[in-house]
Amino acid sequence: MKEFSSIERVSVIIPCRNEFQSLIFSVPFMSVTCNTIGEVLIIADNPEDDSFKVKDLLLFQNFDVKFLVNSEIGIFGAIKTGINSAQFDKCLVIPADELLPIVKIDEMVNCLTPTTRFVSATRNSCGGRRFGGNIFEKFFSNSGNLVLKILYPSTIHDFTTGIKAFYKSDWAILSEDADGKGWSCALVFSLNAIRNNLGVGQVPVISVDRFAGGQSSFSLFGWMWSYLRVLFKGYPSASERK
Repeated sequence: MKEFSSIERVSVIIPCRNEFQSLIFSVPFMSVTCNTIGEVLIIADNPEDDSFKVKDLLLFQNFDVKFLVNSEIGIFGAIKTGINSAQFDKCLVIPADELLPIVKIDEMVNCLTPTTRFVSATRNSCGGRRFGGNIFEKFFSNSGNLVLKILYPSTIHDFTTGIKAFYKSDWAILSEDADGKGWSCALVFSLNAIRNNLGVGQVPVISVDRFAGGQSSFSLFGWMWSYLRVLFKGYPSASERK
């Protein structure tokens, strides 16, 4: 395997809730597919979470695998815990139940440069696709992304996906005002990157929801309120920023 310097390597952050079935496939797949991963950080709210049961089964990967207990509660807290523990400046967040997007990790990491400091996966353009999943979740996500593409043209096409790559050194900027339920923090990261002119890029992925089974934590009304709070919290539109 090609040797990478610490600057080129990436810390992969995986927020989890009872994701044993997914992790037993996804982490070994990362090991045989990706060259840029320096460590994988698996974070769950509870030390008894069954995600941590994979620990003894992931002993021979090509990178370090660390298991962390969330310092707060929820996905944003898990990402924050991972960022605080990350060894490398390049960081990539990916949901535990994603498999096929793993083949694009190296491409996303290599897209990070001094002028492109935030890279999003996209399931909605340039050959990206999304299969399976809750019909209401998909409708909600697609509708939101359509509105956001109108508000922020010529940026990215998939604001709501949790698959994002960025620099740890930009965390204070990206995480400003991030809170709420579920993956609404991914929307905050995207809007903060655009608002602060960090330079954004995107890489198409094919996403298959819940490839290994398990239960989604999606709650239509809870997540809708969380996303709407982000959208109406004073983020300027593209025309207002000019």
